[in-house]
Amino acid sequence: MNQYCPIEKCNGILISTFDEEGNLINKCCECGYITYSNKEENASNNKSHIWIKNEFSKTKEAIIEQEDKIIVISYLKTIREKRGISQKQMAEIFGFSEQRYGNVERHYNAPSVVLISQFAYILNTCIGDLYKTVKVPKEVHEEMKYLKIQKSELVPFDELKTADNVLNSITDKSSKEYIKAKKEYDKLINSTATFLKQDELVENYYWEKYLEIKKDDDIIKFIQEHQVRI
Repeated sequence: MNQYCPIEKCNGILISTFDEEGNLINKCCECGYITYSNKEENASNNKSHIWIKNEFSKTKEAIIEQEDKIIVISYLKTIREKRGISQKQMAEIFGFSEQRYGNVERHYNAPSVVLISQFAYILNTCIGDLYKTVKVPKEVHEEMKYLKIQKSELVPFDELKTADNVLNSITDKSSKEYIKAKKEYDKLINSTATFLKQDELVENYYWEKYLEIKKDDDIIKFIQEHQVRI
């Protein structure tokens, strides 16, 4: 409901706005008469106004004018493994096939907010620990986009060692068994992986590898300072 100006013979309407100090006020659109809101409401709205003026405006400017990028780093696989839970166990809980759940971790299928919340509950963590949002400068994003990392650097040592042992245990180098084992080994060690996915979702070990390669304290500090806390 509109509030009308209390000044006699003024038919103006009081509009909610902010003064120069960020205080919430009701100002007449005709004569300029001002009243202040109650202290609690004013304090709350004042904080919101300051946040919009400072943090939100800076982020908006960085993304629009400086072309900074926002990426999401996934810790789903890392936390699952730390809990000692297999992909198969996670899949069974949700009635998924192991492949379908694996596709979520590999970012082929984007999980819904509800599903992410359920993952967090099962893994006894919070959503903000499973997926962390980071704003990075345009130049950093471009470097990451074209960075190639050998999968042999990302494959767990035990997995690589097992594949190597299986390969070496086969004496007949022309057998189907050896050819299959060789393909599995080559798949682990030879192929390269583009760092950024199309949907801007990055596994945490890719992210850590990039920072390790970069070794730029200024870049790392910038990224850490701009990490969004959920």
